[in-house]
This record gives sequence, structure tokens and C-alpha cells, in this order.
Amino acid sequence: MARQTLLFAGIFIIAIALFLVGCTGQLNSYAAPATQSTGATGATGANGTTGANGTNGATGATGATGPAGPPATTPQTSHTDISNFRFSDLTIKTGDTVIWTNQDNVNHTVTSDSGTELDSPLLANGQTYSHTFTVAGVYTYHCTVHPSMTGKVTVEN
Repeated sequence: MARQTLLFAGIFIIAIALFLVGCTGQLNSYAAPATQSTGATGATGANGTTGANGTNGATGATGATGPAGPPATTPQTSHTDISNFRFSDLTIKTGDTVIWTNQDNVNHTVTSDSGTELDSPLLANGQTYSHTFTVAGVYTYHCTVHPSMTGKVTVEN
């Protein structure tokens, strides 16, 4: 009889365990029904285009980013020497700054050929003049003391 009781108890425990496992599976599928939630807004693309909102059931995945535009650039500073009665031609990006340093023992200027974009005072040895270029274009300049000294800054977008 003890043997039958033990067998009955074992079957009963297994039946309860199977019942609980079955209930747990059902509880998981019904306790948290799948609901669609909107994901976070996609990141803004480099050209200002915003990506779409992501949706992915309860997880709310992030949306796709907009199409890639040109890489953003940080304004740079270019240093150039006025040396041996010569300027160096430069090519820079919009927003960049150029700093001219007079390395000659005589005074020089940095003066636009047309307009007033570049208009330095007389620069003695070791003195500098700087200008930030905000508009793309080609800027030609000269030294008012030595008109044969010419230079060019090409500013690209």
C-alpha cells in the first residue's frame, strides 16, 4: 500500500508540474498582449533630412536615418607665411580662417585686388593678419607696398 501511495503521489506531483508549466506558458502569452508602439524618431541625416519613425511591436525600434549628405566639417585655421616677398596660394573651405604672418624684415599688407574683403594694416616682421572666409569664391590679393607680390585664396563649399 505504501508503494501505491508513493506512486500516486509521484503521478500527482508530475500532473501538477505539467499543469503549472502549461499555465505559465498561457499566462505569458496573455498577460502581455502584443501592442504596437512607436519607436524613437530616426536620427537626422547630415543634409537635414529626418528619418522615419520606427515601429516594431512592443520593442519600439529606432527609425532609419535620412539619406547621408556631405560630412559636416569643422572650420579650420590655415597659417601661411609672407616670406621672400611672396604669398602662398591657398585652397580652403567656407568658414575657415587664414592667418598671414610676415616673416620678411620689411612691411607688407594683405589687400584685396577688388573690394574690401582683405584689408590688413602694414604688417611688420612677426605681425599677423587673419580673416575668416564666409562665402565661396576666389579671392585675389596683393601687397600695397610691393604690388608685384600677389596671392590667391580659393574658398570652396
